[in-house]
Amino acid sequence: GKKGKTGYSTDEKVLNILLDKHPVIAKILDYRELAKLYSTYCEPLLKLALKDKNSRIYSSFLQTGTATGRLSSKDPNLQNIPAHGQYAKDYKSCFVAKDGFSFISLDYSQIELRILAHFSEDEKLLNAFANDEDIHARTAIMIFGESNYETRSVAKSINFGLIYGMGYKTLSQNLKIEANLAKSYIEKYFENFTSIKKYFEKVKNEAKQNGFIVTLSGRKRYFDFENAKPMQIA
Repeated sequence: GKKGKTGYSTDEKVLNILLDKHPVIAKILDYRELAKLYSTYCEPLLKLALKDKNSRIYSSFLQTGTATGRLSSKDPNLQNIPAHGQYAKDYKSCFVAKDGFSFISLDYSQIELRILAHFSEDEKLLNAFANDEDIHARTAIMIFGESNYETRSVAKSINFGLIYGMGYKTLSQNLKIEANLAKSYIEKYFENFTSIKKYFEKVKNEAKQNGFIVTLSGRKRYFDFENAKPMQIA
């Protein structure tokens, strides 16, 4: 690991690399996960539940709490419930529906890609949705010439990653591949979805020129380019 002023790094990334070097490392990671789960989630929620005679928790949801327009939640933040890790399922079991009621989970189907299709008007992407195709499989075929579990997984990372500004360096880190190979994947993607590349460039230019972009609902998302880091501007 990297050596700082106080010694070698022992963060999660470093310890995962050293996982097979000593049995105590797995125990340290396990302890840290449990300690965070208890201090960040279990203890605060238990205190809130004990305040109500029915053990109910009342969170506040804010419509103007983020620059991006997403809802934020506080006291407690119910949008930050652990979804991954070996104890996530145990933690979620603490939330129980009222007698006679059930919890339901709803999610838009590939909503980011549908919005991208709407704005970019990319013919291939629009046709894929119109014909109810598997978008990730289609992207895999365009980039790799075939769709299987591995290529579809990579295509999915590219489809969603590019929407959020992912570059080839981040893709190479996520997939653990050479940077040049990741760059070729993204270039191949834009060769096939030409309208998407043009749309991305259009949005960047409008943001730099106007200082904001306009969302589908008409809300303006402002950007502070004067104080932004070079990587943020890019």
